[in-house]
Amino acid sequence: MQRFAIACKRFWKRYKSWLNIALILAIIIFVSLTFQRHWQEVSALNLSHQGWACLVIATGINLLGYLWTGYVWGYILKALGHPVSAGWAVRTFLQTNIAKYLPSNLLHLYGRTLAAKNIGVPTGAASLSVILDSLLVIASGWILGLLSVPKQGVLAACLGLVAILVVIHPRILGFFISKLKLPMTQQSEGEAISVLKRYPLDLLLGEIIYVFLRGVAFVFTVWAIKQVPFAQVPRLISVYTIAWLMGYLTPGAPGGLGVYELTLIGLLDHTTNLQQAELLGAVAISRLVGTLAEMIGAFTAWADEKWMAPVNVKESLKS
Repeated sequence: MQRFAIACKRFWKRYKSWLNIALILAIIIFVSLTFQRHWQEVSALNLSHQGWACLVIATGINLLGYLWTGYVWGYILKALGHPVSAGWAVRTFLQTNIAKYLPSNLLHLYGRTLAAKNIGVPTGAASLSVILDSLLVIASGWILGLLSVPKQGVLAACLGLVAILVVIHPRILGFFISKLKLPMTQQSEGEAISVLKRYPLDLLLGEIIYVFLRGVAFVFTVWAIKQVPFAQVPRLISVYTIAWLMGYLTPGAPGGLGVYELTLIGLLDHTTNLQQAELLGAVAISRLVGTLAEMIGAFTAWADEKWMAPVNVKESLKS
């Protein structure tokens, strides 16, 4: 196993530039296919000027959500005892998040771990920050999704939420992390294990805001097609959250493609009075708007790093 790891490191050092180019091309291809597929569905809709304005707002809110959750991830690293600049955390999140459209739905998480490790964050802390971030996002989606859970499923949903909230307790989480034998979570010799000092309630609130922003963006997406009563907004946010969470949790589905759409169509069909064409259009547009926001965020982060704010990577860590 050790020989294999050494061989992989040598291969990476030798072909690093080519592998980076291949990865970028793969991301562009997968994102372009996703964009094209949903654009064809959206172009068939006759949107008013007000509808297009709603889509612009939805794109902006989605982008704001990505900026915010990148900031929260940086705050997680700080809570683990490894403070980084907010600008670096946001840029890194935006640049790596687009990789979720590659097969496995995990490369964006590995990308963030590797980026943190490259600026001096210990491997264990970098890995734990990504794991904790994912758990907090899942808990946040679960909380907002409870609003649309049928009565017969409320008890099971609440028990599931309690289980997640227990797992993110510093002592419980530290116990599980210490038992993991994955290479990405093992500590180097002499490296102290990073743990939270207190229950991450503020971090959970931060991720709830992120998921809520994504839900609000979806509401504007629906309004672009048809005005729905304001009283239905909480239900729309909750329904969207459940569909998004299903896509997030499904392994192997790049960006939750397919899972998110099917779940959202089924839920909207029972909670709104949208016609079939409007329903399909809302789902397609929501994916398109989210992908567009991710593309804008990734390009902006790359441009900021290359042209507008060129800084030494070693200076990303606060002294």
